[in-house]
Amino acid sequence: MAPGPLVNVGTRGPHRLSGVLDAHCADVGRNPDEIRRSVQIRFEGDAESALRTVAEYVAVGIHDVILMLMGGHAREHADVAADLLPRLRELN
Repeated sequence: MAPGPLVNVGTRGPHRLSGVLDAHCADVGRNPDEIRRSVQIRFEGDAESALRTVAEYVAVGIHDVILMLMGGHAREHADVAADLLPRLRELN
């Protein structure tokens, strides 16, 4: 199955939309755990902020997180993200 469209729903949106998806699954008798949920977040080099954000997503069943590296500091942010990966994996 192809992924859904990319939609900017802010930091609270995935939590709310996850609940909406669960309700729709209940309506049609589908197990919501069968659905792979993902988000992408802008990573600007703040490891602790990223960990807090990802932990919130994991708490509502979102386990696939894409870190977007932006603009002029992408190389430095990539290094920070690479060092952060083991800690992110522990959240799942």
